[in-house]
Amino acid sequence: MRSTIFISALFIGALTLAGSAGAQEFGGECYARDYSAEHLAKFPAQGVASVRVDFGQMGGAVEGEIGVAGLRAVMADTALTRQEGSAGETFSAFLICRKKPAEWDMGDWVSDGSVICSAECDGGFFMVERISADELVIRTEGVALEGEGEGCGGRAMLADFAPGDPTRHVLTRFRLTRAPAEVCAQ
Repeated sequence: MRSTIFISALFIGALTLAGSAGAQEFGGECYARDYSAEHLAKFPAQGVASVRVDFGQMGGAVEGEIGVAGLRAVMADTALTRQEGSAGETFSAFLICRKKPAEWDMGDWVSDGSVICSAECDGGFFMVERISADELVIRTEGVALEGEGEGCGGRAMLADFAPGDPTRHVLTRFRLTRAPAEVCAQ
């Protein structure tokens, strides 16, 4: 419930984007991607049919915070998502974004100083690999996504399924394009 309130507040805010992945201040940017049936057929391990990321500000409530992100995904209708029980459903997560401190061990693929957005309840994170006025590229080994009214420990995951093991997820890159704010508010 708390996530839903924070995400709703996120969609209302609007400030300005300032540049590269290491130096942005988030505020109201929306990035989105809808995957075609052809794409999903070509990549059957992909669990999402669409992704929305909406950046905003929370007012520095967390040390080192540079912003927050609302993440929303509609799960693809695949054999793996049907097995997981998430096919066709919409899930979301609230994340706090900050630069990764050197003392945090987050895996070989996350460099110190990278912008990372971490989900509540130890629900994983994504790293901002690249951001511009037109494009956002994120990498993740998984962000737990919650359905409406669900608490921590979501039923779905933003990351591709591991080959041969539908209980695991693998490092996945998502490339999204800038979209009008109303796309993320839908």
